[in-house]
Amino acid sequence: MDNDQQNSNTQITTPTPLGTSDKNENIFLGLVGAILGSSAGAIVIVLLDRIGFVAAISGIVMAICTISLYRKFAKGFSVKGLIICVIVMIVMTLIAENIAISLAVLDAFKKIGIKSDFWTVFSNLYKLIGEYDLFGTYVGGLVLAYVFTALGAFGTVKSSLNDGEKPAAKTQK
Repeated sequence: MDNDQQNSNTQITTPTPLGTSDKNENIFLGLVGAILGSSAGAIVIVLLDRIGFVAAISGIVMAICTISLYRKFAKGFSVKGLIICVIVMIVMTLIAENIAISLAVLDAFKKIGIKSDFWTVFSNLYKLIGEYDLFGTYVGGLVLAYVFTALGAFGTVKSSLNDGEKPAAKTQK
């Protein structure tokens, strides 16, 4: 039993590199997978925002889909892959929030009789945020989206790191 405890301690404390799959990992294809996966998370962020709801589920969907599709397309998952996935999630959360805010601004314009279209609002979003004093609302929504994405992503990232450690830890004695 002491030997088992020592092995379990080794599994927990030994920083086995995720990079064991580096040689076979196709980072470009992994990036494509991460972008496709994070798109699902972005859609969830926008849809939940449309119904007036912000939740960690969007972060969970973002993280699971981003990391899962990265792994599937790259055929591996290293620290580089993790960094790529985190960057993609940050960028896609920003894009999703910009889409959600653009749709909200467009809805407000329609209510007060201003005719516009999504692309005009989206491409002029930062100008509109300044013009209509929406900075606090925009930053508040963005911070909330990042917090929920981080909360949702934390478990997925931790699980992915642990998944990468298990095979290497089993071979150690």
